[in-house]
Amino acid sequence: SGHSSALASKFRQDFVKNLGLGLFLFSISIPFLLNQQQRKPASTPVEDRTAYGWKLTFADEFDSAEQATAKGADPTCFSMKPQCAIEFEWDTRTCDEKYHAQLKDLNKCNWKVYDTYNWMDFSATQEQAVNSFHPSKVKVENGNLILSADRSPIAKDQLNCKKPYKDSRFGFEALTRDCAIQSGGVNSSQRKIWGSEELLGFAQTYGRFEVRAKLPRGQGSWPAIWMMPQDASKETFPESGKDCGWPYIGEIDLMEQWSDNFKKVASGYIHGYCNRKLDVREGFDAKLDRTDQNFYVYGLEWDENYICFFQNDRYSGCIYKDDLLRAKNLIKNKRVGKEKAWIVHYPFYWILNLTIEPALKKGKVKVNPDTFTHQEMVIDYVRTYTRCTSQDPKESCQHFKTEGDYGVSGYNQDRGETASATINAYPNPIAKSFQGGTVNYSFRLDQDCDQVRIDLMNMNGQNVSKLASADQEALFQGALVKDQVIQQTFNISTLSNGMYLIRSEYSSCGSERTGKGNQVFKLAVVDNKEIKKTQKRIEKQSSGDFHLEKKIMSKPIQMK
Repeated sequence: SGHSSALASKFRQDFVKNLGLGLFLFSISIPFLLNQQQRKPASTPVEDRTAYGWKLTFADEFDSAEQATAKGADPTCFSMKPQCAIEFEWDTRTCDEKYHAQLKDLNKCNWKVYDTYNWMDFSATQEQAVNSFHPSKVKVENGNLILSADRSPIAKDQLNCKKPYKDSRFGFEALTRDCAIQSGGVNSSQRKIWGSEELLGFAQTYGRFEVRAKLPRGQGSWPAIWMMPQDASKETFPESGKDCGWPYIGEIDLMEQWSDNFKKVASGYIHGYCNRKLDVREGFDAKLDRTDQNFYVYGLEWDENYICFFQNDRYSGCIYKDDLLRAKNLIKNKRVGKEKAWIVHYPFYWILNLTIEPALKKGKVKVNPDTFTHQEMVIDYVRTYTRCTSQDPKESCQHFKTEGDYGVSGYNQDRGETASATINAYPNPIAKSFQGGTVNYSFRLDQDCDQVRIDLMNMNGQNVSKLASADQEALFQGALVKDQVIQQTFNISTLSNGMYLIRSEYSSCGSERTGKGNQVFKLAVVDNKEIKKTQKRIEKQSSGDFHLEKKIMSKPIQMK
């Protein structure tokens, strides 16, 4: 009663005292918490897969056997008997002995030679058929792989082209290959040597793939640099089903050129949905100057989210996962609108070939074997890379400055700068619906700098960093040491479509703290439905001798 009353009074006094202290502490913590919220990093660090460059996984510089072995190549790769791919690559046999001397400088660990009727004839009849692949049209000479095309030495009355027969070598139906025009082709598919368990060839999933080549020019010429799946039969596809062969399993075309237009080359991606028998594809054109006189690098970059094509150091187009691409029902032979793209995820091998097409399409120049003259596709090198990681030695990794409206486009605004930086961002262009509009970017300096600021600017010079980075004034602001890599993200889902600049300025750099500089990276923001129109508009703004245009095609492009 009295004791209880005293305890209750004491409790009330302590409660009021503690409540007052709690309210006081809470009141002074609010500004601190708000300030901490304001100081929250502009974005979350992520692994920048593009920061470390590329390491070589495959290369053929087409040196002679003597030169290649002097550089460390396995001499048995040149001394072994050449292998010929016969009947649509269904099988491989040792090439006829009379071609062994001509193929002595070909690296047989890398390449097989085509010796078959050329199936890329657009369903020509036997009377229209004109071309077969022949091992005599492949040679390595003066540091180049040369694939040629010539009028066949077979007499007119002895020609026997595309006639079905049963090939006794492997016991199934084949097509005769004594055609009016013979041409060369090779591939790197991984196959066992005839009569051996040894597996040779090359195939790779993802990476950077490039070929430096000079193209032919003449009747019916159709040079191609492309890739096909090594063995997709066991892979998982978006839709299961039987007989999931081509085109559903995929095809990647780095370069094709047809004889009705020697001023451009085409690149493209073909795949599909097996159960619905849908062929899904997209292609890009690039205008190039005199491809028969000048060497160009034809290449692509490929990972699980995209495939991007380039010529020399310029991108011509990209296909991203879930992009809507034109589709065709192969049963009904009818266009059926658009379907989502999926990106192939298994090894592909190289194919290099010179085809002479029968020119069945209206408007193309018909091939006349009687007036056909010698053609050559000259290949300087074939190289394949995979992305380096933080664990790879820097000296084993290369960085490429591939530019354009689809990829890395960094440049210095101040040519008198005394410090320099590297900026990269991906994906680019970025569709607002892709990854929720999240852009990954990285930044690295070549020296210590006390003052560094990175902003996102629109093309009117307005700073839009607040809209992309949780209301922060800048994407980054602070000091950085040499080779320290910022790896962060920002979000563009609230931004308008168009071009933006990731702009960096840095000063108080170097040991004397007198260095300064700036670097800019160009980023394209689009909607999925606007991506084609945006790319087309950007390309028209390109300057210089190298012009690019995207081909919006109403009909399927001609691919294998």
